[in-house]
Amino acid sequence: MATEDDWLTVPEIAQRTGRSLQSVHQLINGERGLGDFPAPASRRGRRSPLWSWEQVRTWFARHEPASLPADPPRPSVDFLAVVNDRLDLRERLRRSPDEPWWSEVDMTLPLVS
Repeated sequence: MATEDDWLTVPEIAQRTGRSLQSVHQLINGERGLGDFPAPASRRGRRSPLWSWEQVRTWFARHEPASLPADPPRPSVDFLAVVNDRLDLRERLRRSPDEPWWSEVDMTLPLVS
């Protein structure tokens, strides 16, 4: 599923790739590079067409990888599992804060810091 950040205007492509607007326009118009820059994914023929970042990123990865920003680090699977567990626990505490068995849970499985 595409998100808002997946659709870019020419200025946004320039910003993400560290290029000038003119340079991006030249790539789009085939005046620079191989002439195979991706076509707009939406609003073709309009004043501000939109490009798919995935298509643009793939093009730059193939032709000019140095222009791409580094991918942000992704959290580990273990980190995400712990976050999900804590969110689940927080929700259970919110829904039933006065249950008598919470003290047994704390004694059976204390949270370690």
